[in-house]
Amino acid sequence: MEKDCNLSRTRIVFVVNNAGTSDGRVVKSAKLALQLGYDVYLLGVKLGDSPARELYQDISVCRVTPYSPLQHLRKGKSTPQQKTSSQKPLLASTKANKFTLKYFYTTVLNIVEGCFWAFLKITGLRAVLQQAIHKKTFAAALKELQPDIIHCHDMWPLSASVKVKKEIKAKVIYDSHELEAHRNIDWSIAERKLWTRYEARLLNSVDGIVTVCESIAEVLKGKAKGIPVSIVYNSPWKAWGIKNSARTVREDCGLSDKIPLLLYVGYVTYNRGVEILLSSLKQLGDAHLAVVGPQRIATVEQLKSIANNNGTGDRVHFLPAVPQDEVISYVSTANVSGVFFHNNCLSHYYVLPNKFFESIFSGLPVVVPDFPELRKHVSAFDVGVICPSYETDVIVQSLKKAMSLKESQDWNVKVAAARSAWAYDNFLEEMREVYTRAIGRV
Repeated sequence: MEKDCNLSRTRIVFVVNNAGTSDGRVVKSAKLALQLGYDVYLLGVKLGDSPARELYQDISVCRVTPYSPLQHLRKGKSTPQQKTSSQKPLLASTKANKFTLKYFYTTVLNIVEGCFWAFLKITGLRAVLQQAIHKKTFAAALKELQPDIIHCHDMWPLSASVKVKKEIKAKVIYDSHELEAHRNIDWSIAERKLWTRYEARLLNSVDGIVTVCESIAEVLKGKAKGIPVSIVYNSPWKAWGIKNSARTVREDCGLSDKIPLLLYVGYVTYNRGVEILLSSLKQLGDAHLAVVGPQRIATVEQLKSIANNNGTGDRVHFLPAVPQDEVISYVSTANVSGVFFHNNCLSHYYVLPNKFFESIFSGLPVVVPDFPELRKHVSAFDVGVICPSYETDVIVQSLKKAMSLKESQDWNVKVAAARSAWAYDNFLEEMREVYTRAIGRV
């Protein structure tokens, strides 16, 4: 496939280590590139029943099957030809035998695979193998798509992107949603050391870096010498609040307008601070808590146990994720949003997540920890309360104060100013410059 030297028809492939269409930042960046006139593809992985190809919001989506080193053991064998009576085994294989043997085989394979990955984790070799796996998963697809620019949204497929860039004469942009070597992941010491080295090597092999806030940008500049770093918020479009959801979070909780409703929106997993909101419910009268978003089952069960032990289980509502362009409308009937993270990694300390922007854009005041980026942005437009600690009494008072902000006469003015300053639309020209600079980079 011949490459077009006309920049307006430059082909950009957005690469991510998930299905792609469920990742808000990936979809936003792809749609922004469409607005800029580029030829856009999204390359993700095939998970569950997601199709190998589809057109999603005018984005051409391709998905590859994740490579597994043990996948050949899991493949079903082809059905053998029917045996004659003389060929039948002495021990006839009944349905029960087949089920038992299949269960035994699967169980043993799961144990072997678990031990295999545990060994690799302890030794640090898991990081090495995962790099090889992701190269094999993505490299061939990238060669087939022949992009001029690879906009990579994950460190995992970045190794494949860097590997093929010279061969297909492409430029690589790395979109760092967080600090990869400092994530909320249970890595072994050996893995973290190896991954830190991988990150440094890969960052210095790209043609440009995009990230979500100034604090993370400064860290990346120190690691990627001479590589330009740009900041693009993980915020909604100005128009995202216009599309109304069929229902609201308050309706799904079955609550009247008189009942105070606390909100957590986002991925429900460990160290995300949902339990901090749970601890405050006992001191907030008849207030309820809505937890909206994709859920890690083990974490949800732990949170339900905490709520039941506190006697507040009937006031906590776990609700599924809603379409990205309906989030703002859906959550707007709550009273306050808690944006809490535990300071267990640098990515959390420097966090400036989409849930923060979604909450403000929906008109909700936020309560946030005293972390650099959250403090700076809350203070800029006085759109929430900064919590000095996670002590229950402090959280309760902060939530009450935040809820009172929504009743102030100038609240809507503050929200409008914040939306105007932070909207994703504002970064259109910034991304045009990122792509233009990458194409011209020698």
